[in-house]
Amino acid sequence: MRKLIKWFFKILRWFLPKPVKKSVPSTAGAFIAGFIRTENSAGAVIKGVGVELSVAIPMFRAKYIGWLPLEGLIRQQNINFKWELVIAEEVSEEPFREKNIRAYESRLKDIGCVRIVYKGLKKWIPLSDKWVLLANMCDKDSKIFVIHAADNYSAPLRLARHYEIFMNNEVHLHIPVKAIYYDILTRKTILRDITRAGRKDDCAARAMLADVVRRLPKVGKKSGVDGWLRKAARNVVGQDTFKIFYDEESDNWKYGLNTHGLNNIMSRRQIFKVVEGKFKVCPIDINKTIPEDILEELNRCRKLVEKHKRGLPILAL
Repeated sequence: MRKLIKWFFKILRWFLPKPVKKSVPSTAGAFIAGFIRTENSAGAVIKGVGVELSVAIPMFRAKYIGWLPLEGLIRQQNINFKWELVIAEEVSEEPFREKNIRAYESRLKDIGCVRIVYKGLKKWIPLSDKWVLLANMCDKDSKIFVIHAADNYSAPLRLARHYEIFMNNEVHLHIPVKAIYYDILTRKTILRDITRAGRKDDCAARAMLADVVRRLPKVGKKSGVDGWLRKAARNVVGQDTFKIFYDEESDNWKYGLNTHGLNNIMSRRQIFKVVEGKFKVCPIDINKTIPEDILEELNRCRKLVEKHKRGLPILAL
């Protein structure tokens, strides 16, 4: 009798609906999925990797200095958000090259960089248009567009500070009021302090709302682009509603460098000779605030300054 009952329930289970197993989210799986490349060969971005901040670097003739911004980025601290690195570079003249950028990929990944998007340009384009191009290469969900020069070294808390400001304030543009400028050839430093310029000027280490940069027009501007970015963004947003956060509280400026000597547009050599206006003698000993290996490498770059081709192409093709 017992055997009959046992067989009865065994046969009954064959006809009952099978229980559905609940899928348990895999933390490791989600982590790996975040690093899957989502750009195609043309550089078009597919939405959906959860990026909140994009670091944009326009490179041109960065062969000897392209390492500097990357060294600053791999030393970022207090990162609790996903971010991406987006680079556009003309490949015809002294390029830094994608392979050298990819060499930093694992170290960038360790501090929250979910991907690198690189676009090699066959023809030179003006810097103003390149910023717009970079903005449209960013993940569509990205909120913060970090304006990063190819010859600058960022302070370790730069990205964290941008994120903090935009997450806690209704602003369109974040501008620190101070920055250290460093002449590679002479090893001299000066301090740029825009509080002395009535806050009508721009400074280094800026960031803007990504959606604002995406909407900027392509105007083919080759120089004076820093001021143009601010003015064009104000026109897009509205003269009365555009808000700038001038950052006086952070001391990040002590731990970053804006270099001169291996750039292409501005000729700042004279400002290191005659310090006036928004520039003044730097009160910081950079040997105490900038990593030793960075200063040593910049010192080795001194011999490359004269080799570096300066200036821009006459026509924007």
